[in-house]
Amino acid sequence: MADDEAPWQLDEPLRPPPEVTRDVFLAWQQVRPGRDNPERMTNPVWAWLARQPEVSAYLANRHFGVERGDRPGWTNQRFGQSTTALPDGRTIAVAGEHEDYYDPDFNIYNDVIVTAPDGGVEIYGYPRAVFPATDFHSATLVGDHLYLVGNLGYRDARQDRTQVLRLDLGTLAIERLEAGGESPGWISRHEARLDDGDRITVTGGRCEVELDGGRTLRDSVDDHVLDLRSLTWTRTTDRRWTQYAIERSDEGFGRLWDIGQLADYVDRDDAWSQQQAASYRERIGYEPDLAAWRSRYQPPVAHQPLPADREAWRVHRIAVDGVTVRYVDSGRGVQVVIEGPLPAATVGTLIDDLRAKLSRADRGPYAARCLDDPR
Repeated sequence: MADDEAPWQLDEPLRPPPEVTRDVFLAWQQVRPGRDNPERMTNPVWAWLARQPEVSAYLANRHFGVERGDRPGWTNQRFGQSTTALPDGRTIAVAGEHEDYYDPDFNIYNDVIVTAPDGGVEIYGYPRAVFPATDFHSATLVGDHLYLVGNLGYRDARQDRTQVLRLDLGTLAIERLEAGGESPGWISRHEARLDDGDRITVTGGRCEVELDGGRTLRDSVDDHVLDLRSLTWTRTTDRRWTQYAIERSDEGFGRLWDIGQLADYVDRDDAWSQQQAASYRERIGYEPDLAAWRSRYQPPVAHQPLPADREAWRVHRIAVDGVTVRYVDSGRGVQVVIEGPLPAATVGTLIDDLRAKLSRADRGPYAARCLDDPR
């Protein structure tokens, strides 16, 4: 940096208040668990960051010109966090995740942020044994409690039964509940609603299951109800949708993302798009079969394309004999969800056609794995 060049700082609206000096920031830079149920952990650094979710851990460190510590930096820039407005004007934000697993500041939180009507912030931490690291859960307000259902969490902490926690809105203590019956399993990214004042209905989402000796995520296709009086789960539907994961079967991760980007740019006439196409060709290292890529969701059976959902850009849908077939792009391949009964021969054609096209596009082996519920 030149002598007359000012150090990088956050834009004025995002900058910390005067009490957050560099020394104070260093004292509270990192994530730490609570020791009590709950432990009030409000401090000037976290209170500032709680009000500024645009400021990542990386940007906070950069503003103060410090290196990251040996633990992730604390931030309120999160996804998979629940936010609930209470009748008394408070807002309760629960846990959530910052960054992806490969980032040095990746962290799944187990805290509660309370924002008062006047903007004041209080932050509470908990021991992991009381409140596990939690993200992509649901929060349902029931009287003086908030029921926290589900969790994605860290891979090595996932279980077979649904995580259910109850947050007391008076004391902010958290209680782990053990619910019996037929639960939706280790569910996340779902919707929850309160019915009749004492039942929580859980729909959609993803659940992790063990198949073929390994753990995998699949759609949670059935609805489940948690009776809060008896703490008993009941499955209320029996949809029996068919699900497959089509992924690269060798040790490679594949180039599907890069191939998709190349396909988007290659036919555009402007110079910038052609530069992007050349860059992706170089990254791929070979000329992919773009015809196979573009036709991957056009199976050789009678079908109709369905309208795209702008909020779910990775999802493609077609209708076959009145049944919705949903394709979901992922890093390693495609998940296929067939939302109703189709003849086995038709299902086989859909899956084999997609597997073959991905193999041709990526010049590598792809295999299909059935994710159906074994019940």
